[in-house]
Parts: sequence; structure tokens; C-alpha cells
Amino acid sequence: MPPIRRRRWLPGRSPPASSPRPTWTVSPPSTTPSGAFLNVDAERALSQADAADAARKEGRTTNELTGVPVAVKDLIVTRGQVTTAASRILEGWVPPYDATLVRNLRAAHAPILGKTNLDEFAMGRSTEHSAFGRTANPWDLGRIPGGSSGRLRGRRRRL
Repeated sequence: MPPIRRRRWLPGRSPPASSPRPTWTVSPPSTTPSGAFLNVDAERALSQADAADAARKEGRTTNELTGVPVAVKDLIVTRGQVTTAASRILEGWVPPYDATLVRNLRAAHAPILGKTNLDEFAMGRSTEHSAFGRTANPWDLGRIPGGSSGRLRGRRRRL
């Protein structure tokens, strides 16, 4: 995945209308070499980004997270998105509600890109024990980034 390029804007100001809409190239999670994401919902994230732009233009938000794309650990329930806690036991489960964290991110108009992998039920420290694959450090695929959020950390460093 190529690095994300972004322009710096003054807080509370929208980019000029002539600015092109960003294009996100998202590989399916199963083909990502580092295995950072279990699922990606680019369409929903783009619609959330549009809502963030509209809220900013209308002056309905002053939150610093408005429009900032985030990734959520697959342990955290997210209404409408498959949440597995990196376990086959929960494979395919779609929660009917949001965790408080997700509710707060949505209220701040922060687009949620997708769900990141972790050790199964967060029971580990190396991120090697997910039912959906081992962690790979994006800088050296033979190593792991480590830590309970290793997959997210590994992806963030690569971006």
C-alpha cells in the first residue's frame, strides 16, 4: 500500500473546492503482506469522511478528530461491521451496537477505515496467535512488530 499523502490545513478550515478527492487503494486484508487489517470498509469510511466535511463546513464540529481516519481493534464491537476478536468462534458475527469508544469516534466524525487484527481474544503479547494469521512486521516480513496491537502498530509505521 503506498504511503498516504495529506495536505496540512489550518484547524477549522476546509480544503479549497479545487482539491481532488483522495483516492484510497485498499488491498483485501487476506492479500496484505503485513496482515494489518482483518477487514476494511473503504466505502463506509469515505461516506463518513464526506459527513465530516459537511459537519466542518456547517460549523457543527470543533473536535480535533473530525475527518481523521482511524482503525479499530477487532476486539471492539462496531455496529454493522464483522467483529471476531481474532477468533473463528465469532467469525461472521455482526454486533447490533457500538462500543462507547466507537460511539465517541462517530460523534467526532472520525472515519473508521476497518478492523485490525490481534491475538485471539487479546490473550497474548506478540500478535502471533490470531485465528486469521500471524503478524508480520512491514519493514521485515520475517519478524513481528510485537505488542498486543502489533498489527496496527506495524501498519501505522509503514504508512
